[in-house]
Amino acid sequence: MISNLLIQVIHYSKLSDRKEFIDKLFRDEKLEINYVLDYDREVLNTAPEEYEYIKDENQFLGKITKLWKIYDEKYRVLSDAEISCYFKHLKSLHNISHSDKEYGLILEDDVINLKPIKKNLNSVIKKFSKTDWDIVFLGRGSGKDFIKSKTKKDFFNLKYLKPSHPASNCAEAYVIKKESAGLLYEAMKKFTLPYDWEMAYKMYELDFKVRWFYPPIFKQGSQDKTYKSELR
Repeated sequence: MISNLLIQVIHYSKLSDRKEFIDKLFRDEKLEINYVLDYDREVLNTAPEEYEYIKDENQFLGKITKLWKIYDEKYRVLSDAEISCYFKHLKSLHNISHSDKEYGLILEDDVINLKPIKKNLNSVIKKFSKTDWDIVFLGRGSGKDFIKSKTKKDFFNLKYLKPSHPASNCAEAYVIKKESAGLLYEAMKKFTLPYDWEMAYKMYELDFKVRWFYPPIFKQGSQDKTYKSELR
């Protein structure tokens, strides 16, 4: 099953320690990976013209109010690092949608595995192939309490959780179908929010069928202080 999966790792070229860890991790698992190195923060102007960051306070707050029902969020302009990360995710979606594989795995370069990767990816792809799901999030994201609050079930006894929209849980690790990657890519070329929030909004508009894999396969090293966060 794993042979039908294109693995994309979003990487900022200057963070060699992260690459060394990822290289060893996937070498040990005997899995082939592809780094997405385009659009580092220093060369954002090399991105395609159709990738458009819209600095619009009304759109920013309007999306958050509509979907998250948050009424006291403060508007902010995205950093170059956030925009770079966004562009790299777009590139990854594009690569998956134009590949000869049926599925893609997108990882951010601060991921740390919590369990064996290949065995669990095979399990996800096998289950994926028998369902009409669009995307499965594999990371710990915002943590166990957030996951439990979104699924509203005894999630300790489940493996594929069904969250309500907004249904992203950060974006450090997710598997997506080829066709769904193409749809999400086209929908997300113009954006106002950080990637995981804009992704949640567009999955809501596209009525994506979303699942969360639990217990998660990955966590964010920049969240548990293994790495320094580079986004803000």
